[in-house]
Amino acid sequence: MVGRAKSTAKKQHEESDEKAELQRVAVNRYCAELEKPAEDRRGARRICEEVEIEHKNETGRYTHLNHATIIRHANGGKLLCKFNAEKCWLSGEEEEEVVLAFAEETAVARLGPTFKGVGEGWTDRFILRHSKHIQTIWSSSLEGACAGAANPTNNKQWFELLGEQLKDVNPDCIWAADETGIQTGAAVHQHVIGKKGALYTFPPISRKFTRNYKEFTRNDFHSWSFLVRAIWQRIPAK
Repeated sequence: MVGRAKSTAKKQHEESDEKAELQRVAVNRYCAELEKPAEDRRGARRICEEVEIEHKNETGRYTHLNHATIIRHANGGKLLCKFNAEKCWLSGEEEEEVVLAFAEETAVARLGPTFKGVGEGWTDRFILRHSKHIQTIWSSSLEGACAGAANPTNNKQWFELLGEQLKDVNPDCIWAADETGIQTGAAVHQHVIGKKGALYTFPPISRKFTRNYKEFTRNDFHSWSFLVRAIWQRIPAK
């Protein structure tokens, strides 16, 4: 995201993936050299330097490759990233399937009291590994998003309207509100999981909308559903 600094853990994760890919390229080139006659072969050190220079020219970043590591991998040694992947609770294919198909749908679902858990810090690591698909965000209430239209007169009329609508409603049937019947304000947030990218955008609230909103709430006090739609969609209420 533009203007948002990456965490140290995120940068380390990206650097690890980048280095693993460069090692794979170097190993493939080294194995291809082994098929040539001995007098025509390039050594692992030369191949590492070649891959490092190509990567530096392409990205502007320098990543060091150890020629001994390349030789060991070419002889059947296991990549560190593959070794760590084998210790994961889910395989790479299973994690991709979970992220792409189920993560967004089940992120807010309750798993129940019998869920054993997946280990300390697993959720953060899972989101970090799949940050191309999902991200954590701070929620923002509707009142906070609509603050551009707020003024003392509108606030008074809003709470009068809210009180009129809630007075006959069973408290157990009031969603997303505390015992006073008021939803959490702009200063109260929750850390939630959502898909990658902007989840919603709001255009600026115009002076015309504020004026129409006041006029509408005064003249058509009981049209609750249309009022909510007008606030949410940012359309001039008529």
